[in-house]
Amino acid sequence: MSTPIRASPKSRRWRNVSPPQVRSLASCTVSQRTREIGVRVTFGADRLRIFGQILRESLTVASAGIVIGLLASLALTTVDPAVAMRDD
Repeated sequence: MSTPIRASPKSRRWRNVSPPQVRSLASCTVSQRTREIGVRVTFGADRLRIFGQILRESLTVASAGIVIGLLASLALTTVDPAVAMRDD
């Protein structure tokens, strides 16, 4: 008889850590580029274009993190299948 595999509390915690980190990175990027954003506004860029630029950059970083995380998890479970079954 097999027992169902349940996610441990630690694995649930990691899913909740990522979005605030992405938001923090986006906020840091915007604060560092305040002067550039000011120049763009001076030359006629509207809020929608600036928002789109920041959103694209944030989604690029988030997508890269997702891809790297998926590849790392795939590599770990391929090398050592017991990693996926641990319950600690």
